[in-house]
Amino acid sequence: MIYSALLSYGFLYLSVLLLWMPGCRKYPAWGLVLLISIILGLTSHQLDIIAIIPIILLALAAYYSQAERTHILRRVIAGIFVIILSIGLAAHQLPGFHNLNVLDHVYISNNAIPFTLYLNFDKTVVGIFILGFGCQLIASKKEWLQLFKQIALKAPIVILVVIVAAFILGFVRFDPKIPDSIFIWAVTNLLFVCMAEEAFFRGFIQKNLSLMMKKIRYGNYLALLIAAILFGLAHYAGGIKYVILATVAGTGYGWVYMTTKRIEGSILTHFGLNLTHFLFFTYPALAGVALAS
Repeated sequence: MIYSALLSYGFLYLSVLLLWMPGCRKYPAWGLVLLISIILGLTSHQLDIIAIIPIILLALAAYYSQAERTHILRRVIAGIFVIILSIGLAAHQLPGFHNLNVLDHVYISNNAIPFTLYLNFDKTVVGIFILGFGCQLIASKKEWLQLFKQIALKAPIVILVVIVAAFILGFVRFDPKIPDSIFIWAVTNLLFVCMAEEAFFRGFIQKNLSLMMKKIRYGNYLALLIAAILFGLAHYAGGIKYVILATVAGTGYGWVYMTTKRIEGSILTHFGLNLTHFLFFTYPALAGVALAS
């Protein structure tokens, strides 16, 4: 049973990676691999049969919300469904998902709150469908090199600003380390967490708001700000200071996305900040200080 569960998540990781497989836009390999992951999830009881309903609904909504030939009213309705289903899945409020717990209340840093890591199937499919159906992803080495040049200065600026803000708000202290969990944390954070969050907040919310406000002066910046605030509010469970910090981070990710016009830019910047935090500062946050109001 456990091997089937691990295989399910292995295929889920692979499905994310195949989003960037050149030449698979017409016949997406990621879709077939995702289907295999879902079947394995059902057989290993990581998923209940009822989980198929929101997965199918999200796939249809994501497709029709981005399909150019779809009538504008249908696209709007589909977009609303994408938002509702994405929030429900990301917040783990829809039934049928039994996400695998791989780290349970471990201490990554001294004087830190304990850290728990789940492999979130529900949240990850949000990012897969949004990117798979709605974003023009990088498909060549030349495009990757161009992106790296574009974010070479932008990403460090965002990371520095957010880390300084985290110090000021009392979330972290300097704490260099290489935890034993670095591999599973890094792979999951990049391919599940950063991918899904950036797909929704930048690749869907900011992108569509920018299109809606393209005739408004500074519409791109307004779209960036709205998406950043929503990203901050999504972290309300951590208290007002955490909302502020997440909003600052979301503004940085949105800036990178807006200026590079690449979702990969915001994903890599997001992961770069998280990795810097994980390796060099208190992780996930100082106990008794960071998550208090």
